[in-house]
Amino acid sequence: EEAIKCYDKAIEINEKCYIAWNNKGVISHNLKKYEEALEFYNTALEIEKADPVIWQNKGDALRHIEKYGEAEECYSKALSIHPLYHVTWNNRGVNSYNQGKYDEAIEYYNKALELNKNDPVVWQNKGDALKNRGNHTEALLCYDKALEFNSKNHILLSKKSDILKYLEKYEAAMECCDEILKIMPDDYLAWNYKGIICHNQGKYEEAINYYDRALSLNQNDYTLWQNKGDALRHEWRYEEALECYDRVLSINPDYYLAWHNKGVIFHKQENYRDALKYYNRALELNEKDYIIWQNKGDVLSKLGKYDEALLCYDKVLELDKNYYLAWNDRGVTLHNLEKYEEAIESYNKALEIKENDQAILKNREDSFKQQKIYKHGEKTADTIAGVISTMIRMLLRGFGL
Repeated sequence: EEAIKCYDKAIEINEKCYIAWNNKGVISHNLKKYEEALEFYNTALEIEKADPVIWQNKGDALRHIEKYGEAEECYSKALSIHPLYHVTWNNRGVNSYNQGKYDEAIEYYNKALELNKNDPVVWQNKGDALKNRGNHTEALLCYDKALEFNSKNHILLSKKSDILKYLEKYEAAMECCDEILKIMPDDYLAWNYKGIICHNQGKYEEAINYYDRALSLNQNDYTLWQNKGDALRHEWRYEEALECYDRVLSINPDYYLAWHNKGVIFHKQENYRDALKYYNRALELNEKDYIIWQNKGDVLSKLGKYDEALLCYDKVLELDKNYYLAWNDRGVTLHNLEKYEEAIESYNKALEIKENDQAILKNREDSFKQQKIYKHGEKTADTIAGVISTMIRMLLRGFGL
């Protein structure tokens, strides 16, 4: 407030003081009053159009209200005035990153790093973009570079741990979490992350202990209850797992994974009707998750509702045509419907993706055998029908008819 009074006084003395208008914009910006900030930046630019910092500031405000096209124009204008300002290149990269244009973002971050290799923020941003492109090893190098400037940055350590977990370097990932906890012993996310690392290694009891530690610090994060429920489910502690999923849904009733995982438990207990109920609820919330469609198809198949199951497997393949289990289970369902030729075609599709899978090969062989029996039965039936027809004709001729 005191700063604003000073800027207002400067403007009162000289209403053309564009720096004061810009700085009022910066204060509004920092208070997340982006529309108000834009008004001040625009006033500053009406007075002085050649200041690249104001153009950049305006671009930043526009980016925060997701007007990415207008923000890009501002960054471009700023760089046309001062092409060597690395912060503008970085912020331009963030603007592209927020639109999912990761290659473009990396290009801008690289330009920023050519101008200044000592900005850890740019290294971190480049790491984020590389991670989202699936370049995890390169992303790790960027996070390590950023950590050279501040080895106790818990956000960077968390991101590094996430990459290491993905690369299955679990010991190093755990070390990152331990570093975070040295700095912030009550960081519940770090305790949760230790649980996830153990979980991924199949160490479910150990994972549960870490999830409990995280929950002792924060009982309102539903993802912690979800993670604990999943670990309990893997330990066949179904009642406790269901209690965790219920806690998830008491906090976030629209969290579809909790509904789905409740369905999984009833599915495993062969309570197919209740499982179906929970899968349907999950699909109401997210119909794009092919695993739920797969599980629903499996339950319907168990209930003998083969036509409905077939529709589910078709939905799976609409979402992911390379999910070989759906092709296989589709084949099993068609087999059960005595559509052996279509079943064989489905198994062939599965084998294109998962070559030499013994279970699929056996299923296909069963359909081949049934197809031969079916065709032989048809042929036998035709032969018998022909013999009967001939005998009837002979009898009729014998009676002179």
